[in-house]
Amino acid sequence: MTVLLTGGAGYIGSHTAVELLSAGHDVIIADNYANSSPIVAQRITRITGKPVKCYEADAADPAALERIFQENAIDSVIHFAGLKAVGESVRLPLDYYRNNLDSTLALLAAMEAHGLSGTIVNLGGNVAVSGTKPTGDPWRVGIRDPRDPSQLIGAVPLVVGSAVTSGVYERCFTAPDGTFYHHILDPRTGRPVETDVAGVTVICEKSIDAEGFSTTLLALGLERGLALARRHPEILQAFFIAPDGTITNAR
Repeated sequence: MTVLLTGGAGYIGSHTAVELLSAGHDVIIADNYANSSPIVAQRITRITGKPVKCYEADAADPAALERIFQENAIDSVIHFAGLKAVGESVRLPLDYYRNNLDSTLALLAAMEAHGLSGTIVNLGGNVAVSGTKPTGDPWRVGIRDPRDPSQLIGAVPLVVGSAVTSGVYERCFTAPDGTFYHHILDPRTGRPVETDVAGVTVICEKSIDAEGFSTTLLALGLERGLALARRHPEILQAFFIAPDGTITNAR
């Protein structure tokens, strides 16, 4: 498989390139080197022993993208060409909007023009998909294991819609007195909500619906959360994960 990495000379992109090459895929990098260097490609080749084709190009430039797609038989794209410095984004919001949105829209248009219609957008706890993988298989969105968040407890096949997860195992700590604190707060008390579930993953057609319901269902707990989920047809599915890893489906 030939994979185009926009922003592929950056930190995350270059590590992804190494993994893809090591797995036997071909890699093409498109990068304007705003936050990276052309020398990165040499280092990738030194690590993997495999060549990397590079274009000095801005992912927001439709003409540059068209040239890349015309000159290569690209099977898949991973988009890393975004600005991400929080402090700078506050000072220069319009620059961030232009770069991140324009590059994404230009890339999606180029992909569609060349027959790549399946997309998956990973926003951390929110994963949105449309279409299928290049193989024709549905995307599979992982559900993390609350006992070990570095591991998955399962995966959900999706071809359209959004999967959003809320969990008490993120941004949490245990105080010296043994009290467990997490980031999901009860608006009535201002303290971490008391719930009998460790995580909830909600599947909806619209990300905004899944985003709102996932936190609400977690705060309600298993019994009341299941009742609410079953009353709302916009919730296509909801998975309640207990602290011991037990999974309860809403449908």
